[in-house]
Amino acid sequence: MKLFKILPVVFVILFATAAIATAILNIILPKKIRLTVSSAVETSLHKNVEIKNVRFNLDGSITLKGITIYEYKTSEPYLAAKEISIFPFYPSLLSKRIFIISSIKAKGIYLHIIRNEKGKLNLPYIKQENSSVPRKIFIKKIYVSAGTLKLTDEYATLEKTLRNITVSLRFSFGPKILFRLETNNGQKDVIKVEGKFDPAENKLNASVYLSKVQLSDYKAYLNKIADLNSAIIEESSLVVNGKDIYSIKGEIKLEKIDILKQSITFNGKAYIRPNFSFDIKTKRFSYNVSGSLYEGELENVPYLDNFGNLNLSFNLNKDNLTFSSLETIWRENKIEASGNINDFSNPFIDLNIKYKGKLDNIKTILQKAKLFSLNIPLTANPAIEINIKGNPKENNYSYHGLFSLKNASIAKLNNVSQIQCDGTFDKESINIKTLSLLYKNIPLTGSIQIKRLVPASIKADIKSPLFNTAIEALYKSGVLTINEILLKGEGSELKTKGYINTENRAINASLSGYISIDSIENTFKELDIIPSRIIDNISLEGTINVDGKANGKLGSNEWQAKISGSSDIIELRKEPRKAKLRNIKFTLYADKDELIVSPFNADICKGKAQMDFKFDLSDNHYIFDIVAKEIDLVLLKKVLALRNKKLSGKLSFKIQGENRQPKDMDSINATGAAMVEDGNIWEMSFMKGLGEFLFIPDFENIIFSRGFTEFTIKNKTIFISNLQLESPQMSLAGEGNITFAGNLDFMLYPDFNPYLISASEGLRKIFTNVAGKTGLTIEIKGTIDKPRYKFKSILLSPINSIKDLFKGLLQ
Repeated sequence: MKLFKILPVVFVILFATAAIATAILNIILPKKIRLTVSSAVETSLHKNVEIKNVRFNLDGSITLKGITIYEYKTSEPYLAAKEISIFPFYPSLLSKRIFIISSIKAKGIYLHIIRNEKGKLNLPYIKQENSSVPRKIFIKKIYVSAGTLKLTDEYATLEKTLRNITVSLRFSFGPKILFRLETNNGQKDVIKVEGKFDPAENKLNASVYLSKVQLSDYKAYLNKIADLNSAIIEESSLVVNGKDIYSIKGEIKLEKIDILKQSITFNGKAYIRPNFSFDIKTKRFSYNVSGSLYEGELENVPYLDNFGNLNLSFNLNKDNLTFSSLETIWRENKIEASGNINDFSNPFIDLNIKYKGKLDNIKTILQKAKLFSLNIPLTANPAIEINIKGNPKENNYSYHGLFSLKNASIAKLNNVSQIQCDGTFDKESINIKTLSLLYKNIPLTGSIQIKRLVPASIKADIKSPLFNTAIEALYKSGVLTINEILLKGEGSELKTKGYINTENRAINASLSGYISIDSIENTFKELDIIPSRIIDNISLEGTINVDGKANGKLGSNEWQAKISGSSDIIELRKEPRKAKLRNIKFTLYADKDELIVSPFNADICKGKAQMDFKFDLSDNHYIFDIVAKEIDLVLLKKVLALRNKKLSGKLSFKIQGENRQPKDMDSINATGAAMVEDGNIWEMSFMKGLGEFLFIPDFENIIFSRGFTEFTIKNKTIFISNLQLESPQMSLAGEGNITFAGNLDFMLYPDFNPYLISASEGLRKIFTNVAGKTGLTIEIKGTIDKPRYKFKSILLSPINSIKDLFKGLLQ
C-alpha cells in the first residue's frame, strides 16, 4: 500500500523534473546560450549578432538556426548561416573556460569579406577578456555545405561570389588540421583544395585543383601586370608545401587569354608551370614560372604591327624573362626567335631573330624606328638572322646580324636580274661581302660597305668583264652624294661625281677621264647597242679623253647629258693596213629622245674630216652628215691596201643620209658629192681598162686637174650623176650606178684634146669610123672587178640622154 502511495509522488517529481529539464533545455538554456553567444561574438569580434533559434537535440547536439553576424552597427551581413549543429556540446565540463566540441556541421553559410578603399579588411579581431585563465575551445571536425563566399574589394574595385562551397576540417591531437574545400558555380569556378596543416610548426601540405576559373573576375589584382580582358584556367593542378616558407608548384592550362599591355594585345592559350615561394615572417614573395604560349596573336606592337600563330616556350621570374623556340607569322612571313629581358624596372633586352620573307617589311620597320632611311627600290625575299640588344624604356638599341638575298630585283631596272648577296649588318653599317648580278646578261660581282646609316657612307667595289668600279658616296636626308665613281678597264679610267635625290629622283653628275676604243666597242657589243658585225668592221684602236655633265630625273624622260672628247690618234685596225685619225675632237649630246655627236673633227691621210651624227632613240633610226677635205689618195690607197699602183690625188667629199634600220647597213639612204684634184684615177677598178680599150698610150699617167661627181645611195645602189673629170689631155662626163653587189651600169662621154687624137692612131680610127660628128659614147657593164666596155653613138645631146637614162634608173 505504501508503494502505491509513493508512486504518484515519484511520477509527480519525475514529471516536474522533466518539465523543469525541458524548460531549461528548450527555453531557459537556449535563451541563455543565444544571449551568451551574441554577447561573446559582439564583444570578441566587434560584430552585431542575431540568432533566431537554438535547439538541443536528443543526440546531445545543439542546433543554431537563422544566424546572422552583421558589420558593426550596420544592416550589412558579414556572416550568415541557415543552420549550425554542434556535436556533442559539453559546456564547462572540466572548467568554465574549456569547451570540447566533437564536430560542427553548417549549412547555407554566407560569408562576405570586404576590403575598404584604404585597404583594410573586415576580418574580425578577437578581443580577450581580462582573465588570467584563457578560454579554450577544442573542435575535432567542421563540415560546411552549400556555402557562399562574397568578396568585395573597394580598394581594387572587385566583387566576386563563389557558391556551392563545401568545407571539411578535421582536427587531431598534435595538433594537426586535415582540410578539404570544394566549390562549383554550375561548371564554372571549380575549386578543390585538400591537405593538412600543423599550426604548431606552421607546416602546410596541400593540393589544389582548379577548372573553368574566370581570371577576368580577378582582373583588379592582375591589372597591375596587364589589362586582362579575359582568361580561363581550363585546368590546373597545384601542390602547396612548406614550413614558414611556402612553395606552390604545378601546372596551369589557360585558354581564351585576352591581355592588353601598353596598347599591345595578346590573344591565345598558355600552359604554365608555376613555382611560387612566400615567406610568412618576412612577407617576401618570389616566383619562377615556366611554360609555353600557343595559338597566339600579338597585335599593335610598336614598329612591328601584328603577329599571328604565335608559339613559344618561356621562363619568367622577378627580374628576368627568357623565351625560346618562338615561332610566328608576321606579314605572311615566318619568324623564329629566342632571347631574354632582364631587370623589368629598367629593362634590357637581348633577342635573336630569324626571318625569311619580304625585304619591304624589314625596311618599313627600320624606317619607322629611324634606324635606316636609305630608300632602295629593291624587291627581295631575304633570309636574315639578327641580334637586338637595348633598353626599350630609353629607346636605345644596338643590333647586328647576317643576311642573304637570292634572285632579287630593282624597280625600273629591268635589265638587272639575278641579284644575289650575302653579308652582315649592325646599327652602324651594312657590309655586303659577296654580291653578284646580271646586267643585260653581263655578270657583275663585288662588295658594298654602308657605314653610319644615318647619314650613310657607302663604299662599293664591282667587277665585270667590261670595267672594275669603285664607288664612294654619302646618303643623307634623301640625297645620295657621289663623291667618286671610278671605272677602270684596260686602257681606261673614268671618274664620276654628283648627286641623286631619291625623293624626286633628280640627278646631277660630272664625268672625266679617258677610255679606250676597245672598251667602248666591247661595251657596245656586250650591251647590244650596236651590232657586233658593224663594230668588227669598224675595228678602231685608241684612247679618248672625255669630260662631261648630266642632269635630269632617273626613271623619267627628263634628262640630258653633254660629253666632250678628244684624242691624239685613233687607228683603224683593219689588216693589212691601218688608217690613223689624228687630232680628234667631238661633242656628244644626249637626252630622252636623241643622241647627237656634233661635231666630230679629225685629221686623216693629210686631210680633214667632220661628222655630225644624230641617233633618234624613240624609233631607233639615225641620220649623219660627213664632210672630208683634201684626203691624200696615195695614203688612202695604202690604208685600204689597194693594188692601184699609180692612184693619186686629193679627195674631198660630202655625204648626208639616214638609216631607219640601224642593224642593217643595206637600208641606208644618202646623197652626196665628191671631188678629186690633181688625181690619177685610171687604176680604179672600172676605169683601169678604159685606156687599153681606147688605145691611148700612157693612159694611166693622165693627171686630172679636177674631178667631180654627185651621188645618191638608195635601195642598195649608188647612183652617180654629173660625173666630170678634167685634164689637159682629155675630159670625161658620165652617169650610172653601182650596186652594193658590185654590178656596173655606166655611160661615159670622153672629149679628147686634138693633139691627143692626132698622137693616137687608135683614137683617129675611132673618131673616123665610129663617132663621126656626133661624139663618142662608151657603155660600161659587168662588175667592178670585171668591167665590159662598148662604143655607142648618141645622136642626141649626151647630157640629155644621160639625164633620161638616170631618170629611168632612179625610178
